[in-house]
Amino acid sequence: MIENKVKKLYWLTGAIVLGFISYLGWIYYSFYMDVKEVKDSALRHTFENGPFSHPIASNDYVSTWGAFGDFIGGTLNPIVGLLSVILLFLTWTVTKDTLLTTKKELAESAKAFNATADAQKEIQRTQSLQQFDTIFFSMINNLNNVYAVLSENSTGNKESELDKCYRKCFGDDDTTLLERQYYIDDSHQLRKFFLMLYQIIKNIKNNISNNENFSEKEKTELIRLYANILRSSLDNKILQLLLLNIYERFEKYSGYLRDFRFFEHMDFRNHNEKYYWNYALLEVVVKFGEHYFYTSDWYNDLKKNDLMKGVFHWGDDFYNQNLFSKKYLKKYLDKKIRVYYQNSYVEIIFGTDSINVNNLRLSFNQDGNRHLSAKIDIFRDKFLLKKDSLYYQLKVSQNDIMILTSDSKLKNFLPIEKNKIGIVEKGNPL
Repeated sequence: MIENKVKKLYWLTGAIVLGFISYLGWIYYSFYMDVKEVKDSALRHTFENGPFSHPIASNDYVSTWGAFGDFIGGTLNPIVGLLSVILLFLTWTVTKDTLLTTKKELAESAKAFNATADAQKEIQRTQSLQQFDTIFFSMINNLNNVYAVLSENSTGNKESELDKCYRKCFGDDDTTLLERQYYIDDSHQLRKFFLMLYQIIKNIKNNISNNENFSEKEKTELIRLYANILRSSLDNKILQLLLLNIYERFEKYSGYLRDFRFFEHMDFRNHNEKYYWNYALLEVVVKFGEHYFYTSDWYNDLKKNDLMKGVFHWGDDFYNQNLFSKKYLKKYLDKKIRVYYQNSYVEIIFGTDSINVNNLRLSFNQDGNRHLSAKIDIFRDKFLLKKDSLYYQLKVSQNDIMILTSDSKLKNFLPIEKNKIGIVEKGNPL
């Protein structure tokens, strides 16, 4: 429909132009015929000045043709000028359209180029991640194979190498932390496991940090992602042994583990199941400080624990429950604490072992009968003493001691009235 209108417009414009040219030609022709009829138009030629003299035209002849020439020039010049302007405008229009078309094509080309560049960059990002994933998960698979060897039971012995090393490293004795590290160094498979773990961590750090296909924010997120994947494959025994392994050595390794938040979700329990707390581990935790544990619930709960919070300001080392108990009850060492309960009484005496002064010796005397066997148990935030089926919970403050009791249950305790508790200042150990 539009093309038909354009064609009609062209035909109309052509007809107008043709008519104008025809009209102008008719005027020129008429003027020309009139000029030819001018009287005395013949050239006069005399030979008065010689045979080669110029002919002389009459004045009317010359003036008539001059007027005709002026008429032609006067009418054509404006028309030619107008046509020049029109052609110039048309040239500008065509040039403008050409430039707009060229600009649009360049914009499309740039857009296509950018899309190609983005696609190429995305391909490079994907390929680099695929290459990293291949190496990363292959290394984790090898790490898991070593862990399987660590965890398997030896022939004729139900204790695996991992359990054996854990028991030695976190046993309830007076061995120093540096001495406990020897048990790790003596285990070929455990050292191999920690070396492989270090290589995986270093691979995450270096390869992603140096990858130019990702922004700094993306690098941080990717490092955190792969670190979390790696950390999720490690159990609490391995994490606790790893923390002990880097104590006061392997500075670079230690820095990687801190930055990767490796110990944020590690618990502080003793997985030998003999005690609730892992006391040797607690000492390492205190030495490293909270910047290794970030938002750890275990670390935050430990700081709030009324019984254990003294761990965070003691200057001397502590290694086991016995030593902790001694420090907790140091004000009452070698004093008799008499508890009257149900028409009977129990004397509790905290004394030091004559062989090892770091150990605490606990003695019970019920109704004057000597009962030397006793048990100390620290369950979460409760300090418990067990005599037969009865548990006593001690709460020691700076100026007082409070005793609560429960029949065989660890979580529900009933307070004993103060007038039923007596402390003998100069008691003798049993």
